[in-house]
Amino acid sequence: MGLQVLDLCTGLGAFTVAGRAVGGFESICGSEIDNFCCKHMEQNLELENSGDVRYLATNETANTTQKYMDEDKVPAEWESFSQFTMADFMEGVVPWPNMICAGSPCQNITSVNINGNALGIDGEKSKVIYDVMNVVESLEPEYVLLENGPLLTNKGLDVLLKKFELLEYQVEWSVVSCACFGFPHYRHRLFVFAARKDSPIAKTHKSIFKLVSEDACYLPGEVVPTFNMYTEDQIDALYLETPRSIKGRSLRVNALGNSIVYPVAKSHMRAVKTLHYLECNSDNIRDFEDGVEIKAGAKIPDEGYMINGKIFKRSRDFRLNPKKTEFENMSSTLLRKDGNNNFNPSRLERPGKSGGVNTDLMRAFGFNGGGFHPEWAEAYMGYPQKFTEVNQ
Repeated sequence: MGLQVLDLCTGLGAFTVAGRAVGGFESICGSEIDNFCCKHMEQNLELENSGDVRYLATNETANTTQKYMDEDKVPAEWESFSQFTMADFMEGVVPWPNMICAGSPCQNITSVNINGNALGIDGEKSKVIYDVMNVVESLEPEYVLLENGPLLTNKGLDVLLKKFELLEYQVEWSVVSCACFGFPHYRHRLFVFAARKDSPIAKTHKSIFKLVSEDACYLPGEVVPTFNMYTEDQIDALYLETPRSIKGRSLRVNALGNSIVYPVAKSHMRAVKTLHYLECNSDNIRDFEDGVEIKAGAKIPDEGYMINGKIFKRSRDFRLNPKKTEFENMSSTLLRKDGNNNFNPSRLERPGKSGGVNTDLMRAFGFNGGGFHPEWAEAYMGYPQKFTEVNQ
């Protein structure tokens, strides 16, 4: 049996799909309330959905489906969710998780949101991370892998680190871009990995980010082409004269705009698997002796780790976290609302990159109407063709 995983704030299920591809992971269930993503989980992932993360691993009185159980009904037959209580885990109704993954909402953290992003993890959307941490506290898995915007380092990471320290985890984190995974956009994201102090990975004294860096061995365009590399056939394939001709296009694109670039998720899962099964010996190079301790109250660095409550800064790994000016011919990343936008000529009046990937495509290929195909967006984020296609 592989490592048992709870995939919280599931979205399109990048961690679940990556775990299946790497092997050695089994997702117990997801936790999602977005209607489109719920359909995707059911139809494409065949992953059970526990619904709102607030009610996962709580007592029976807090469970919103308890009324069905009181009547000897199966909740999943009456609701689209199967909310698992703490008793379900304690009694073995569902497996106890070895690992919790979560790509929690970043709307109040990202710089793209100019209204309310200063609230950080206390914002209306991003406060879901507190619910994720409640599940972590209840179940205390060996490992926790979190993903969010890079500004989390000064918009709430300090709070999470204090919680992890109370729960006796050692933690490391790094900003990771998809550029050196061969993609034509940067999409800097913060990944946080926590290992319980008695876990196999904690005993190795090894960093998962050293392994992730080994996978970041491509130049932009080597996996997904930069726009200046497109052939006429590729240009024709990405263009939709009538975006509404594909049912659910905007929902598919918006879900992709919220997602993790798939090869990046896969690299992290591969690293966890490798270190979990690594044989410990005294000759191991200790990856947690290369940092510089920072003073209490100082700004949390983009790359670092915490051991026994002390925070250390690591040197920047430019393969994982390149500067935004490092490469030429780079385009905007895909965002949550890009599915709502088409190739409207007025977007060309916006300065710089403020028009997003739609404007980049218009400038590159001369589009003045229509929109891009959702299958192009899937490839742009590293997913297989038709990955997000669902029956509405």
